[in-house]
Amino acid sequence: MDRYIGMEEVNPMATSHARKAPTFGGADDLIGAFAKKNPTASRMRLTRLGRVAARLDALTDDQLNGLDRVSAKLPDLVDRILAQVRPAAKAPERFIVDRSGPVEIVQGEGLGELLSEEEGRRRMDEYATPVSLESWAGPTAGPVDIERTLKIPRSTLHHWQRKGLVIGLLNGVRKNVFPLEQFVDGKPVAGLDEVMAIINQPRVTWRWMLTPHPLLGGAKPLTRLKQGRQEEVLRAAQTNFGQ
Repeated sequence: MDRYIGMEEVNPMATSHARKAPTFGGADDLIGAFAKKNPTASRMRLTRLGRVAARLDALTDDQLNGLDRVSAKLPDLVDRILAQVRPAAKAPERFIVDRSGPVEIVQGEGLGELLSEEEGRRRMDEYATPVSLESWAGPTAGPVDIERTLKIPRSTLHHWQRKGLVIGLLNGVRKNVFPLEQFVDGKPVAGLDEVMAIINQPRVTWRWMLTPHPLLGGAKPLTRLKQGRQEEVLRAAQTNFGQ
């Protein structure tokens, strides 16, 4: 009765003269040997290599000779298969430069006239047009006027400013004024502190609050806050200033 050795079906009478190669241990021993030689290989790869090596180790010398003759032809066969499935390499584009025409020499205008510091400042003043704070920030007032008109104590106002609940704008060197539009019924507009936390710059925040925004249907963020639509305003602020 025939028996199976490794991957080949062998007749014992036909191979009785063939010398059986000495065997190693089992597949586990071979896996261990591969692991020492290839410490970075995955466990699955080592297992597959061990199983294949164990089967090859069980072959006779005659069977190994036959396998050598077949395997010698495998590289050429694999190369022919890969050549059919690999995409053809795209030839690099070539740019042809025509050198037959005349050479044109171009020279820039240079740096121009060198100005003195005084003349430079004078010209800068001509470009820079001073504008008042109220021209873009709207009506503002200091702590004393706010306490008198809105009945908000100065201590409360300064506490709100430290907490980021209201916006104070520097007017001059040390004087802070407060845009009046940020107060509703003697309290800061709800959600203003959250916008401030995103933008983190009082002047930029207030200018942004007064600028019509496309994500808000062309409305000002301050108008949307007063309408109670805080989520829309916060999403717009996050889109513009979020990290």
